[in-house]
Amino acid sequence: MSDGNRLNWFQDGSLDFIYSSHLLEDYPDTESALREWLRVLKPGGHLIVFCPDEQVYRKHCQKTGQPYNEAHKHEFFSLDFVKQILDRIGQTKVLYENPLVDVYSWDLVCVKLAYVPYYLQSFTSEDSTLR
Repeated sequence: MSDGNRLNWFQDGSLDFIYSSHLLEDYPDTESALREWLRVLKPGGHLIVFCPDEQVYRKHCQKTGQPYNEAHKHEFFSLDFVKQILDRIGQTKVLYENPLVDVYSWDLVCVKLAYVPYYLQSFTSEDSTLR
């Protein structure tokens, strides 16, 4: 048995896209989940995430009386929180983001970049050593 944090049944770089709706905020270790999703995503593949902004969601629940989802693990879970983790991991470029899609949710679309070996990362296409 496995879950979205351990995608054992997928090989590295085997998926064209990953779509997650209101799930990522439920993982205690957001970075590990994102690393696993990126592991199975092909270079050029898309990561699509739709999640609540935790602070906006909490205010919404207080205002409307909507029951709070106790599965949420991070008090300050937000678009910026996830983007900071993705920046730390590397491997992605943001194609689209919307900080407030509806009452309390945001969405993000990233593309997984092709792997570039560390020893080549400091070169640019204009660098004569690459010609």
